[in-house]
Amino acid sequence: MANMPAPPITILNVDDQEISRYTKSRVLRQAGFEVKEASSGYETLELLQREHPSLVLLDVGLPDINGLEVCRRIKSNPELALTPVLQISTSHLSGSDKIPGLEGGADAYLVEPVEPTELVATVRALLRLRQAEFDLEAQHAFLRQVIDLNPSLIFVKDRQGRFTLVNQAVADVYGTNLENLIGKTDADFSANPAEIEHFRRDDLEVMNSLQEKFIPEETITDAAGQTRWLQTVKRPIIGPDGLSHQILGVATDITLRKQAQAALTQLNETLEQRVYERTALIQLLQEIAAAANEAETVEEALQFALDRVCAYTGWPVGHVYWLNRENLAELISSSLWHLDQPERYEAFRQASESTRLPSGVGLPGQVWANGQVTWLTDVTHEANFPRAAQAAEAGLRAGFGFPLWVGQEIVAVLEFYSPETVEPEGAFLEAITQIGTQLGRVVERRRADRRIRESEQQLLEAQQIAHLGSWQWDIAANQVSWSDELYRIYGLPPQSTEINYEGFLARVHPEDRDRVAALVSAAFESGQPFDFEHRVVRPDGTIRTLHAQGKVMLDERGRPFKMVGTGHDITEREAMEEQLRRLNSELEQRVAERTAQLEAANQELAEEISERKRAELASRFLAEAGQVLTHSLDPATQLSNIARLAVPNLADWCAVDLYEEDWTVHHVAAAHVDPAKVSLAQEVQRRYPPRREELLKGDQPWQKGQSQLYPEITEAMLEAGAQDAEHYEILRSLNLRSAMVVPLVARERVLGIMAFFWAESNRRYDEEDLALAEELARRAAIALDNAQAYAAEQKARQEAEANAARIASLQDITAAFSEALTSAEVARVVIEHALPVLDATGGVVMLLDADGATLETVDYIGYPPEAIEPWRRYPVTAAGPAPEAVRTGQAIFVESPQEFKARYGRLPSQIRSDFRAWAAAPLVVKGRTLGAIGLSFTEPQAFTLQDRAFLLALAQQCAQALERARLYEVEQQARAEAEANQQRLALLAEMRERNRLAQELHDTVAQALGYLNLKLGITESLLADEKIEAAQANFRELKQVIGETYTDVREEIFNLRAKVLSGLGFMEVLNRYVDKYRRFYNLDIQLIHEVDPSVLDFTPETTSQLVRTIQEALINIRKHAQVNQAVIRLGEENGQIRISIEDEGRGFDPAKIKEKTASFGLQIMRERVESVGGTLEINTVPGQGTQVILRYQK
Repeated sequence: MANMPAPPITILNVDDQEISRYTKSRVLRQAGFEVKEASSGYETLELLQREHPSLVLLDVGLPDINGLEVCRRIKSNPELALTPVLQISTSHLSGSDKIPGLEGGADAYLVEPVEPTELVATVRALLRLRQAEFDLEAQHAFLRQVIDLNPSLIFVKDRQGRFTLVNQAVADVYGTNLENLIGKTDADFSANPAEIEHFRRDDLEVMNSLQEKFIPEETITDAAGQTRWLQTVKRPIIGPDGLSHQILGVATDITLRKQAQAALTQLNETLEQRVYERTALIQLLQEIAAAANEAETVEEALQFALDRVCAYTGWPVGHVYWLNRENLAELISSSLWHLDQPERYEAFRQASESTRLPSGVGLPGQVWANGQVTWLTDVTHEANFPRAAQAAEAGLRAGFGFPLWVGQEIVAVLEFYSPETVEPEGAFLEAITQIGTQLGRVVERRRADRRIRESEQQLLEAQQIAHLGSWQWDIAANQVSWSDELYRIYGLPPQSTEINYEGFLARVHPEDRDRVAALVSAAFESGQPFDFEHRVVRPDGTIRTLHAQGKVMLDERGRPFKMVGTGHDITEREAMEEQLRRLNSELEQRVAERTAQLEAANQELAEEISERKRAELASRFLAEAGQVLTHSLDPATQLSNIARLAVPNLADWCAVDLYEEDWTVHHVAAAHVDPAKVSLAQEVQRRYPPRREELLKGDQPWQKGQSQLYPEITEAMLEAGAQDAEHYEILRSLNLRSAMVVPLVARERVLGIMAFFWAESNRRYDEEDLALAEELARRAAIALDNAQAYAAEQKARQEAEANAARIASLQDITAAFSEALTSAEVARVVIEHALPVLDATGGVVMLLDADGATLETVDYIGYPPEAIEPWRRYPVTAAGPAPEAVRTGQAIFVESPQEFKARYGRLPSQIRSDFRAWAAAPLVVKGRTLGAIGLSFTEPQAFTLQDRAFLLALAQQCAQALERARLYEVEQQARAEAEANQQRLALLAEMRERNRLAQELHDTVAQALGYLNLKLGITESLLADEKIEAAQANFRELKQVIGETYTDVREEIFNLRAKVLSGLGFMEVLNRYVDKYRRFYNLDIQLIHEVDPSVLDFTPETTSQLVRTIQEALINIRKHAQVNQAVIRLGEENGQIRISIEDEGRGFDPAKIKEKTASFGLQIMRERVESVGGTLEINTVPGQGTQVILRYQK
């Protein structure tokens, strides 16, 4: 487990701008984080509940609810409040603008654009802080668990004897709960005054003496009145003031083992407070560090530190003393103060500003002398404190100060004062020391920056005065950087253009160029410095003479990686020498030279005008290219649009090819003003692709990231590039004149090339055209790289969604397995679900027989019965994927018929001949192989890692389900045997028969006789009142009841013989009884169907018991409910039949009914339902009616 990689940390990136969201997600993923994305506030809140990310990167401007409100909702949700939130705004905000976000709960705030390194560093810092909080919470929870699980009595009491912490063992002794103990004393639970006094005396002794006390034996009376022997240790908890206000007690029950040693547990009561203080100190350090780095001046940074330290400590006075630069032997007061009440501390301020302190004098002087944090508990009692009188007048007592180190020098001392006497605390002193270190670094950086700027300015001035420029050449990147003066020497505005080595050589005088290149090459080869003179040609044609010096920088392997050097303009010196030589020249020569100069000037002016126009067109062209590239994220669309833009501005023809890592070519764009010629170019690309053997050599310049310029395309070039005679003629017909081939390079990787051709325009490319083309290609490559990265991101997301779908499918299979009870049902489930997910045509599940030598087919899909017949039983040693999977215990994947033949010698002739791929996985549970699952495909396959993982997961679930099915079948068999044994118990059968007979007699004859008795009494009263007609009606009804009772008795006699109802279904019997009770007892019975009546099809025995139970419930309503209405509901619930008989009568107390021994009717009802495998539930409340519920599992 120790070597397992840590799970990726999930970041939720919230931004409604897709490009911005994608950019940040890409940076975070490159940093190793897993990133989830959301584009709205509500989507964010939903993802938080579902995904529980480690951190939320939250944009402020969201389309539905803004980021501030989203942050507030996160922090107000107890389940989400601990999730760190890093808010990002797309516009510049001042410090005050950030306050609402931070007050709303944001843990940090960044303003875009934000550097990737800053984003990743901020995220990691927040995650580290959050992890520390989690660790502390886990430690606290662990300690609480240790206390509660400890069998010893653990408690903490204050000076009043009140419990402030107890564990369950204490609560058990006093017969109460933990919450009831807190704030109470022993006297609230113990009735033994001697024990209470003993405990109180020991508690106070421990707190007053600050000494731990061990009590070998003492007694305590528990809630049951029993005496327990305890061995107790009591220890004082000493607070910051050095006194003890609480004691910790640990008592072990030694009633049965007095000699056992007690296990002592020490609780750290101040853990949370210390964690809080440490977190606050860390936050203080972070805030001061961040503010110091952002401060424009040292004074601004120090003022912020004064304010934040005073705010943290609650101390009202903070001040800075500077080292006096005019007298390094003393400190002087600065204008930097923090005063909560300026008027109260005005005298102290004036005294400070007028007091100069030498080393060792006063608090600042002592800090200066010892170089570390100094703390004075009460400055008014310090002899070495010159401002003691003013401090006492202002009510100041404690003070501390810390130095501001810059290198090995203290440049300032920060001092702080409190109106109270305060003792120092170690962690705070350590943090204050770090603050001094951080502020010192800020001062040191400001000084270094100032020195660097002064040094650079001096260097620039010196170079300008001496006409001496410097340069350096990054050989690998072919990037040359010049100083401003070197640009001036070459006649260029400082930093106006990028320079490479070729660009440098292009500016060397043509007559000196080869010599210069040879000298530089020699230095490159030998690693030796060089020193020579050469001429350069400025853009205006002016020739300057330079004295060049340089040396070669070698890496650790002795290879050149950089050249550095200087160029000294010695033109004036050379000019003076030339002037001396020209003094003897003829006047005519001078006139001729002047004339030539005028002509050259005119030519230069014309060229300059042309160059300006050309530069303007190039700038406009690149701007349009930028718009084209940002219009779409589709690479083909981007490059096609760029190719069309290049025609006719930069070419008559433009083509773009992309290459894969193995140099496979993709022709993505071709452009010409004539669409017919575009079709011709596409046909040529199709027929004559680049020679692959040449590409694989990798020696083409563009393959190395180098552009190629062909100012003139010659016949020899066409012959060399043509692949046959027809190809040559086609190339000649295109009338190509000049060409450029520019690689598309992004992140040092060649993605493809852009080719530009002049043809009909009869123009020629030059270096400036190449520079423009390279800039266009650079921008296109960046856009292409971003588009490819975005496409890769989308593809990865789609794969993730596909994996999620497969996981969902596995979950569906798991749910389906839960309903499959037999091996055949399990096999059917796995085949039906596996085929569509993997797009297979056929599937089969095979199980090993008892001896493990033969595979038996359980179920299959996609094979004709006659084809599968030979495979219903076959040996494990047979050739094929499934037997091999069983033998090896590994999944087998065969992706083509060729692979099948190579692996097994021949195709399976018994199965469909149109199968082209196969896969099989063993069914293994707890190291035991049960069989295999096999799949067949009609097309060759390239099984992905996801396909393989899904099949393995499916096989694992299938194996587990098959094992459950086997156990279920074993259980069913055992249950059947048990039931058979029970049926053999004759006595039990006889008792059941007697009970059933008693139930039937109670339900029919006894109830009918009761009714007859009631009616006879009523009739007797009617006769006594001479209500003859009513009495006659009662006699008629009595006659009818007697007849029906007679029928019931005969029916019961028949039931004793046949034990079934005479062919009547449940609903027929129920309707019969309901109609009877409506007529006999004037009960308004509503029969409500909430399920299809066809579902209520029971066996005769079940029908009898259910109807008799309903009948008994209706009798109870008539007798006891005192209502004339009842409802019978027939429905379904959780796969069971549910029958409820309800009334709104007076109800009863179930507890009282349970206490009665004569509740014979309810007992009979329960036994009836349970006899057919059902359950009976009675819900009743006095005054609110009764509900009798029968549940029966069909």
